[in-house]
Amino acid sequence: MADGDRGRLTGAAEVPSLAALVAPLSVGEFLAQHWNRSFRAWPGDAGRFAALIGWDEINHILATQRLEPPRMQLVKTGKQVLADTFIDASGPNRRIDAGAVTAQLAQGATLVLSFVDEMVPRIGALADGLGDELGVRCNVNLYAGWRADHGFDLHWDHHDVIILQVAGRKHWRVQRPTRDRPARGETVPPPAADDIPVYDEVLEEGAVLYIPRGWWHVATPVAEPSLHLTIALSPPTGQDYLRWLVGKAVSDPLFRADWPVAGGAAATADYWQALGAAMQALHAAQPAEAFLAEQRAGPRGAAGLHPAAFRRGHDGAADGR
Repeated sequence: MADGDRGRLTGAAEVPSLAALVAPLSVGEFLAQHWNRSFRAWPGDAGRFAALIGWDEINHILATQRLEPPRMQLVKTGKQVLADTFIDASGPNRRIDAGAVTAQLAQGATLVLSFVDEMVPRIGALADGLGDELGVRCNVNLYAGWRADHGFDLHWDHHDVIILQVAGRKHWRVQRPTRDRPARGETVPPPAADDIPVYDEVLEEGAVLYIPRGWWHVATPVAEPSLHLTIALSPPTGQDYLRWLVGKAVSDPLFRADWPVAGGAAATADYWQALGAAMQALHAAQPAEAFLAEQRAGPRGAAGLHPAAFRRGHDGAADGR
């Protein structure tokens, strides 16, 4: 999203910067002391994030967008509510049954809207700004609940998160990781039964939490309407780089060749030496900037649609030039 478009769509005062979220720490202090390292909580004033999204806008999204799992979920005590209980499939198009959603929330379910940054320009601008400043992929999910049942069980995320408590309150319990920097798909042992949480408090409206990758946490409503945004921040890892490098290796026939097992130990030794040299050459030929740029690329990084471009494409003035 271009800076000018971002300002027109959002209003600068409505989109908090990283500096505003981590104050009174400076951004430098936050990066040195907490980023990818340790949990931190910040208090805040009620209504601080109200301009980002509210209940009326959520209702509008549910009424106008074709949302189904996994983009929209209802979760209760660690289990997904079956979509058939809140999706109306009686007509020609599947639609969300607003009454059924309300009934599920009243019974303790939590509403989860994934990638809400793609639905609300202000939240998209927030994700753009934080992603640009931290050099990470960034998306935002929304969680809304009314009662006192938790949505997801105690768990850890494979990315860092910043929590913005938009409306109401929610109880959070945060515990230290049981594996250093766990990766997606790993099986990680849960905290011991006697593990003492680093945070076990009710998060007030306007407050902020930062939870690094791998830290265990669970959020529970406190029998009142509660709305928070989870900002998922995904820095590239060494494993991401290796996967990216594999894609670059397909152009070299050496990497596509069969391992010469039948040729015996001498053939294997020669191939192993050639393979090592090719890997070093491949690594040297791929600058870090190219890898990081591709990791950061996302849907909002595209040029977008502009009326002027549409006119140029249809009046012939710019065709073929």
